[in-house]
Amino acid sequence: MAELNELTKKFAVYLTTRKYAPDIETALKISNELEAGKLSEELIKNLSRNMDIMMNVMPPITEEKLINFLTETLESAKKLFVFWENTPADTNAIFFRKSYNEIDWSEYE
Repeated sequence: MAELNELTKKFAVYLTTRKYAPDIETALKISNELEAGKLSEELIKNLSRNMDIMMNVMPPITEEKLINFLTETLESAKKLFVFWENTPADTNAIFFRKSYNEIDWSEYE
């Protein structure tokens, strides 16, 4: 696997903590496919089962709708990452860093 950049790693953790992905491997796959601008049928099917996504995207859930939703989610997450870096004592920042640091990233690179 290719070397992961910091944003990809952070977004993957964010996706798992928001329960959009069941595990970090799936979250990395979502992140990589979003970056490529195309989601596999398998990911579309799995993401379509998520209640939070269903409530935000509204059926019928299409690849285009999911890409738009995930792009907006990424933009929101970027703002949170900056906030958490600037306010490390924030409770959510602490939990996010803990989740991030628990992952052995060498397994995915």
